[in-house]
Amino acid sequence: MQSVPPTHVLTKDTIGHVAHAKKMPVPQPELQYNPQLKAEVTRFIASDVKTLRDIDVNSFRYMYDPPENKRDVLNARVWKVGGRIRAHYKLPEFSKLTEVSQDDRVYLGIVQSCGQVGSAVTCIVDGPWTPDVSYGANIQLQMDDVASYSLYPGKIFAFKGKNVGAHTLDNGTNGTVLVSEVYDAPPLPLAAATHQRVKMEEDAAAPTRVVVMAGPYATDQARTIKQIEDLVKFAYRSRHAAVVVLAGPFVSAPHDGAVDEAMMYDDQFDAITEKISQLAEEYHGLKVLVVPSLKDLAADYVFPQPAFDVAFDSDNVLGLSNPTEVLVNDDVTVAVCTNDIIKHINGSSFVEVRPDPATGRLPRVAAEVVRSQSFYPLMPPAPDAQVDYAHHEAFEFAKSTPDILILPSYLPAFAKKVEGTLVINPGIVNKRNFAEVTITPGAPNALVADRATAEIFKLT
Repeated sequence: MQSVPPTHVLTKDTIGHVAHAKKMPVPQPELQYNPQLKAEVTRFIASDVKTLRDIDVNSFRYMYDPPENKRDVLNARVWKVGGRIRAHYKLPEFSKLTEVSQDDRVYLGIVQSCGQVGSAVTCIVDGPWTPDVSYGANIQLQMDDVASYSLYPGKIFAFKGKNVGAHTLDNGTNGTVLVSEVYDAPPLPLAAATHQRVKMEEDAAAPTRVVVMAGPYATDQARTIKQIEDLVKFAYRSRHAAVVVLAGPFVSAPHDGAVDEAMMYDDQFDAITEKISQLAEEYHGLKVLVVPSLKDLAADYVFPQPAFDVAFDSDNVLGLSNPTEVLVNDDVTVAVCTNDIIKHINGSSFVEVRPDPATGRLPRVAAEVVRSQSFYPLMPPAPDAQVDYAHHEAFEFAKSTPDILILPSYLPAFAKKVEGTLVINPGIVNKRNFAEVTITPGAPNALVADRATAEIFKLT
C-alpha cells in the first residue's frame, strides 16, 4: 500500500473536509492480519445480514438475581463445560474433590481464586455440586509439575493429580491436589463448519468488507455525529464496505467527558440515531449494525444487554443486543460483545506459567474467552460488568464459535487467529482507532480466519 501525501492524510481533524469527495484517501494501517492474502474490494456489493441472537428487554427482572440462582447457574455451567472436556480428552468419570487418593485421579473444578508472586502460584478451585462428586468442596492446587497453564477466576477446567489430604487447611480449603496434568476446555466447532453456504449468485465470488468502529467517540454530541458521519462515508466511498459495525458507547457518563450539558442525553442519542438512519438511506444497500455498551446512558445497564429501545428510520440499520451475532451472506458468523472482557480478565488475577511468548498476552486472553464458550467467563465479574446470571444463556456461545469475534477494548488493538477464529479488538475511535476486515470467498467449510484479512487503522 502506497503512502498518502501528507496534505491528504485522513485525520480526525481533516476527515470532514475530504468526506464529500468521491473517494477519500486511505491511511496506512497500524496493524495487519494475513496481509499476504491481498484481498481487494473494487466496487460496492450489498450484503445480506441475518440476526442470530436477540434479547427481549421485557424478559428482564432488574435487581432480581438471588444467590441460589447464581449458584445453580454456575453449577450447571461447570457440568456443561466439564462434559465437553471429558468427551474431548476421553477422560474417565470425574472423582470427588474430597477423597484422598495415592493414585492419579481426574477432577473437575472452577477457579475460585488464584495469584502469582514470583514463581509461586496459588490456586483454589471449587468443585461442581452433586452428592456423588464433591458437595461443592473447594481445594488447593499444587501445580509445580505442570509444564504450562493459565488461570483466572471463573475458569472451568479438569486436572489430573493426587489428593494428598482431605482435611480443612488454614485457608479454608479441603486439602491439596498435586496436579500433574491440566485439561483446558476445547472450543466449540467454528460456525463456518456448521452451516452450508446458500448464496450462489455471481456476486458471491466477490470479497465482503466489514468496517468496525467502537466508542467512546468524540467528546460532545455534535462532534460524535460528525465523526460517525465521516467514518461511515469513508467506509462506503473509499473502502466499498458492505457492512459497518457501530459499537457503543455513543453517549456515555459525564466523567467520560462525552455529554453536552446543553442537551439531555436521550436527545443527544436521538440526534445520533437520526444521523445513522440518514446515512444508511443515503448509501443504499449499506448495512449498519448498532451495538450498545454498558456505558451508554441511553441503554439498559445490565448484561446481557438488550438492543437500544429506539426505532431507526431505515431498514438498513439493525439495532442489536450486547452480545450479538449475525450471519453475513449465509457464509460468515460475526459476533460482537462490548463488555470489555479482554480488559477485565487481563486486570484480574490472570496467571500464566510459561506461556508461548510469540502469541502475545492479549490474544492469549482472547483464547481463554474462545475456549470458555462464553462472552463473559470471568467470575466474579468486574464491578462495572453488571452481569445478570439469570440470563446466562444469552451471553454464552450457542452451538458454535463465531468465525469472527469482535471484542472492543480500551487495551491495545489487535487482530489474531485464536483457536481457529479471527478475534479483533478494533480499539476505540476516541483513541483514533478503527478496524476493517475483508472476507474472500472460499470452499464451503473453509476457515474464515484463513480467507480473511484484517487491518487496524489509526487516524493521524
